[in-house]
Amino acid sequence: MNNLPRLVIISLLVAAGSAVACNDHPNQPNTVDAGHVELYQCPMHPQVTSHEPGDCPICGMRLVPVKSDSAEKPSTSTPGGERKVLYWVAPMDPNYRSDEPGKSPMGMDLVPVYADAGSGSGVSVSGRTTVHVPDVQRQRIGVRTAVATIQPRAIRTLRTVGTVEPDPDRVQHVHTKVAGWVEKVYVRAEANRVRAGQVLYELYSPQLVATQDELIAAVAAKNPGAANAARQRLRNWDVSEVDIKAIEQLQQAKRSMPFRSPMDGFVRQVQAIEGMQAGEMVQLYELVSLETVWVLAKLYERELNLVTVGQAARITVPGGTVIDSTVDYVYPFVNEQSRFVNVRLKLPNPGIRLRPGMYVDVGLQADLGPGLLVPADAVLRTGTRSLVFVEVAPGQFEPRQVDLGPQVDGGFILHDGVADGEIVAVQANFFLDSESALRSALTSVDTDDSNAGK
Repeated sequence: MNNLPRLVIISLLVAAGSAVACNDHPNQPNTVDAGHVELYQCPMHPQVTSHEPGDCPICGMRLVPVKSDSAEKPSTSTPGGERKVLYWVAPMDPNYRSDEPGKSPMGMDLVPVYADAGSGSGVSVSGRTTVHVPDVQRQRIGVRTAVATIQPRAIRTLRTVGTVEPDPDRVQHVHTKVAGWVEKVYVRAEANRVRAGQVLYELYSPQLVATQDELIAAVAAKNPGAANAARQRLRNWDVSEVDIKAIEQLQQAKRSMPFRSPMDGFVRQVQAIEGMQAGEMVQLYELVSLETVWVLAKLYERELNLVTVGQAARITVPGGTVIDSTVDYVYPFVNEQSRFVNVRLKLPNPGIRLRPGMYVDVGLQADLGPGLLVPADAVLRTGTRSLVFVEVAPGQFEPRQVDLGPQVDGGFILHDGVADGEIVAVQANFFLDSESALRSALTSVDTDDSNAGK
């Protein structure tokens, strides 16, 4: 209990001393000394400066004070002229820091952060600083570059899947044109290959027998008019010239007349059955030739503006065979369920490489005209914008926001942000972006700490 008054007295003395200390400097400012500030500058637009504090008229950010040349600056180099290392960081985790070089938790070599890393490089339009990559570090992280060039013809290949269909112009139906009964069937199975002139079936018809007798009698009587009329009726019923000549030479009518294939092709349907009664215009066979086929490719609505009749196309058959073709027709209707539009390609089919029902890969080559082309790996897409790292000096990479155009074969077309002949990074862009963002953040932190200490 005797110590309580003593503690109270000591506390009062400490408080009084603090008050006296504050009164020794009544005019000490709590902001940056105006004598050490020359201008106020926008951190995102360095060209915007002012002699008074305020906001940037472009982006609305608060202007930050900039020290004058007469202000005391900390040393960023050693007495020998070498750059001063502040600390080391992990390339993939900027939050991991070390006072000494070594390895990161992921096993990667730590990279140094210099005291002058943010000086003289400025801030790019993307909010990231220029990155300096020494030759040793460049080889270690695998930075590769390429030249942005203007291509006279930028080709974009639209890749899709197509199905092989028979050419409807090469499909024939075999009908009976005279009533009768099918006496014999020679081609019974679907998918069989037939040749033009090959006998498909034989038909017994009283009309056929009667017309044969008329022809034989007209030839024997040397009546050319009646003979020609009989011949023409047989032709109209699809009796071949070979069989008509055989009737005249043998001078004998056939009970059942053979009917032959009108084309080379394959049997797609068979309806002929021995003993069946066939009236007029009954379909017995469906034949199809595969010497020419269609390929129907499906495209999205948004791709139609890139497709025209006569456009070059390349078809890849399962197994690797490549066939060059052109667009024959663009269908005028959109499928209401799939939202696809069919594009037709018509091409010869020697050796029956393309078979109906087969799926093939189709590439339609659209010519977009001239454009500035960079490799696809050179573009770092962040969702709201796209960045490209340009090597403005040996080992010095500057991030730039670009106006990204369509993707074409070999890369992207850029509408703005990079000039013809400039060198861009095509590998290790993720590391460059992380390093640039880290240095930008460190520069901001150093500026805040410097302003807070004044």
